[in-house]
Amino acid sequence: MQVIQIAVHTATGFNDPYENYRNHRVEAELVANLAENEDPESALVALHAKAHAACNRQRASILQRRKLEMELASVQANAEQQLRHLNAAEKAQQDAACAETELTEYNRKAKGLLAQIDALGGWAPKGIPSLRAGNDGHDDSHYEDVP
Repeated sequence: MQVIQIAVHTATGFNDPYENYRNHRVEAELVANLAENEDPESALVALHAKAHAACNRQRASILQRRKLEMELASVQANAEQQLRHLNAAEKAQQDAACAETELTEYNRKAKGLLAQIDALGGWAPKGIPSLRAGNDGHDDSHYEDVP
């Protein structure tokens, strides 16, 4: 009997290093036609080695892809977290600016009311120190401090 063609099939499975319940399977099937005086046994061994090497390359490629996917997922999660922190910081800054604007407006109104009370000869409350000249960071030189 003369062997003119040989076929080799190699397959292997392996666990995903990043997920507990995920497995991968790689396989390779090679077919070779033998030359007239070629030894079928040595050709079979060589063909099997090539199929095994092809499986190893596929396995390495899958593992590299999974590693990069996990790194990408980590980078994306970190970016999303930083974006949430940035949005919170921007909102806090906007809230602080709003509060400062409101406080400035309240001080302005209170000083106007104090001025009206002074004009009527009344009294000014002493329990609001921020309404006294110089305590709110604004130029209050045009207001007289109420004794």
